[in-house]
Amino acid sequence: MNLPSVPLEMKSQLPQTSGIYFAIDSSNKVQYIGKTKNLRKRWSNHNKFWEIKTFDVIRLAWLEIIEDPQLSLTEKELIKYFDPPLNRIKIDPGRTAKVIELKKKGKSLRLIAEEIGIHKTQVQRILKEINDPFPNKVLGTNGKLYSCR
Repeated sequence: MNLPSVPLEMKSQLPQTSGIYFAIDSSNKVQYIGKTKNLRKRWSNHNKFWEIKTFDVIRLAWLEIIEDPQLSLTEKELIKYFDPPLNRIKIDPGRTAKVIELKKKGKSLRLIAEEIGIHKTQVQRILKEINDPFPNKVLGTNGKLYSCR
């Protein structure tokens, strides 16, 4: 991939632009893909930072995308193509059932997150996956959902 990039330890040097970012390891494999409206701000306190460090990520590359509607679609297609390990969905049936139950009771995402003890974005991801018929994904014997190619 021939994209602009910075070493992980220099994440504060990322531009303040919107786009798709790639966490790339020492063997040039994409370990994680995400989207953001501000690369520098997103990486100042990324929720997957420690997982990314564990996967020997050495640099962050990015593809600048200004048009907001293109961010989600582009991110989704790139995740399908690269199938990064840190983007694979982890399903916890008990937690998912609790989210569904609380959502049916009309609770807000914030209240659901507080009651279960997870971040609001995790609640959003669980609800998104529930509403998605899981195209191109299979359930592994370990209970994790994996992308297929």
